[in-house]
Amino acid sequence: MKSGVATEAYMLVICDMTWPKSHVFQHFHIVCSVSAGFVYFMFNKHGIPAVRTTSKNLFDSGISVNQPNLQPGDLVFFAIATPGVVDHVGFYLGNGQFLSATRSAGIYPQSMMNSYWGPKYLGAKRVY
Repeated sequence: MKSGVATEAYMLVICDMTWPKSHVFQHFHIVCSVSAGFVYFMFNKHGIPAVRTTSKNLFDSGISVNQPNLQPGDLVFFAIATPGVVDHVGFYLGNGQFLSATRSAGIYPQSMMNSYWGPKYLGAKRVY
């Protein structure tokens, strides 16, 4: 199930890049304008019990996972505004890539270890 959530989230991004004027995907971007909203949207779409919450609350739940043990669908967390303070979450896709919603670029896959995200990485959780 976990990898299914990550795979479908990635497929939505591919469709959105292909058909940017699609009403469905415009709504998807509105619903998922922040990273925790994106996770909430995908959990509900796949029948995973969830309440609308923050990245920090998601970080406080689940079981910690070391980077070498990450599986597609695990949640990865970052500190963007304040070092050490969780404020961003995404789905791990595999091969060091994750998918998240950003205000500046929308939803797209990114490298966890690039020069921007690598220093901001705080950890990962398996929450379902």
